Amino acid sequence: KYSFSGRSVIVPTKYGDVLGYATDLGRIFYGIPFAQPPLGSLRWNLPAPISRWAPATINATEIPPACPQPACDIHDILCPKTVSDMVSFE
Repeated sequence: KYSFSGRSVIVPTKYGDVLGYATDLGRIFYGIPFAQPPLGSLRWNLPAPISRWAPATINATEIPPACPQPACDIHDILCPKTVSDMVSFE
């Protein structure tokens, strides 16, 4: 896992505190949730807002795991270079 050495900084938010790093270039925070996890009845629905998170302080000092991505063809020749939020199931 990657992490940056720097001074710890805790920033209060209306959802709870966030632990990150303060460096000479700025503050660094990883993996701050923007919605509730899509579990149970929330699966396959629009994101549900967060009221507060638990634990009360989010540790945002490590890069979280990335979403799985399909492998591209040789030398990225056939890999898309743009993305869209448009989805069609037709």
